[in-house]
Amino acid sequence: MRKIILRSLLVMASLTFGFVGCNKDPEEELLDLYSDAGNSFLDIENEGYKVSLNAIPAPQELTGTWRIYNGENGKFENVNKANSIFYGEPGEIYLLGWEISDGDRYEASTINVSFKQLNPELAMTVNDTIKGNISLYLNSIAPKFGAEGHWEIVNGSGGQLINETSHEAQFVGLEETSYKLRWNLTYGSKIEGEEIEFTTDILKAYAGEDQLDIITDKSANKFMNLNAFLPAAATAEWEIISGDTVEVLDTEDPSSVLKGIADKEYKLLWKVTLGEHKANDTLKIRFRGKWGMFTDERDGKSYRYAVINGVQWMADNFDYNAPFTQYGRSWYYGQSSRAHIEEGFPVETPEDRKRYGRLYNQFAAYEAAPPGWRLPTREDIDNLITSLGGIQYAFDKMAPGGETGLELSFAGICNYSNESPLSRDWYSFQDIAGAYWTDYHNNVDYSGIIHAFYIDSKSSGEARLSSYYAGASVRYIRDDN
Repeated sequence: MRKIILRSLLVMASLTFGFVGCNKDPEEELLDLYSDAGNSFLDIENEGYKVSLNAIPAPQELTGTWRIYNGENGKFENVNKANSIFYGEPGEIYLLGWEISDGDRYEASTINVSFKQLNPELAMTVNDTIKGNISLYLNSIAPKFGAEGHWEIVNGSGGQLINETSHEAQFVGLEETSYKLRWNLTYGSKIEGEEIEFTTDILKAYAGEDQLDIITDKSANKFMNLNAFLPAAATAEWEIISGDTVEVLDTEDPSSVLKGIADKEYKLLWKVTLGEHKANDTLKIRFRGKWGMFTDERDGKSYRYAVINGVQWMADNFDYNAPFTQYGRSWYYGQSSRAHIEEGFPVETPEDRKRYGRLYNQFAAYEAAPPGWRLPTREDIDNLITSLGGIQYAFDKMAPGGETGLELSFAGICNYSNESPLSRDWYSFQDIAGAYWTDYHNNVDYSGIIHAFYIDSKSSGEARLSSYYAGASVRYIRDDN
């Protein structure tokens, strides 16, 4: 009986101690709180200013939570998602924490997220004074990545902005007034700006540069694009002043196509209106046909030229008022204080002066040549006549209306006297002969060679005249490049 009781006690003890051995230690039941917030993201610039985070997810039994430790106006798409999208603002540096928690226990790791600052950029440059204008085309780089832009007037009275929320806007101000404008970029709570300062002028129209030698194809109708300037916020219109064979296809377009024909000079008017202000500018246009056109920048006078055998020959007598120098002299026919006219009449009207040009002594003929042009040599003239079949055939080809386009003019000559008041200046051979200086000069007797063309006999020949006391016509030449 005692053995039975003892065995029962041992079994009960064994069961009791066995159950106790199966109980776990409370410390061993705590899970490991390991946090890995992933990579940092620096200097990010993208649409919406956002990044996709890449933390190590929390174990299934635990909770992961994103928190912002530093930085303004950031937010998470899902604070408990390890790869949540995070939204920030440009120019901010954020310190983010990924916290793994178990009850009141937690562990965190951190990353940095930063976004580039807004960068407003102007796509224009402005001088201190906007010459000839009271308005301005405003142009900046368009906003990106969800930012918005707008222009504002910082300083200056009476100004007006048009389309101020567009990166391509317009400004209109008062005459001769100083302004400061600012192009702003905004995103969320952030704003950055770039400023320009300028002073307006008075309104002036600009029709473009005169073009008197436009080279196009061989077709009868000639076309070119005009190049006027239309001020910001202004309206304008083309008007034809002279030329009955010209057409402006769109009179309100500053770059309209113009249609014309060769060897006709057209004059247009570009009329600009901006509020109560009005301004006009003229434009001369000419298409090359038989003649090219050269404009002397010293006085703005233009001369036709014909291209023959690779040489440009002026087709109008030269008419530059060369200043008197130690030796150089020039006159209009019959226009000196002691003039004696044997044939013809004094050259006085603008039309006659355009037709006949001035008479130069040889010194002035050398000195007055525009850059790139020169007097022809004796050989240049001889070769020209020979290439046209000799003078008996060449004369009609070189005369007005001839096929070469040289359009010889028979302006006569002048024999200039000494300074004695008893002497006279003799003018002769107007509309009888055209005498043209060559570059030949004799330094011993101060004489030069002219080549003269005679209307009645349709002949030509050389003559020696005083380089100082004789006046003749001038036609310069240059190589056709």
